Amino acid sequence: MPRRSSKPKEFTELDLVVKGATDPRGFLEDCCGARLWTKQIEIAETLVHHNVAVPAVFGVGKTFVAGWITGWWLYKP
Repeated sequence: MPRRSSKPKEFTELDLVVKGATDPRGFLEDCCGARLWTKQIEIAETLVHHNVAVPAVFGVGKTFVAGWITGWWLYKP
């Protein structure tokens, strides 16, 4: 899988609305510049259609992805 750039790309407002509604991974990585790893991507993509509980050990990034996802959730139309 190619690594995504950490530098946010330029988007029109319409692009942001579409990404905000349908693609949390794309929104977080492309629009916000977040760098997510595999399990964080799985959490983000699952939240589009389901509530998620994430049991895991310390230091795997649950709080990090929760903070970013909160921004996506508040932004999406």
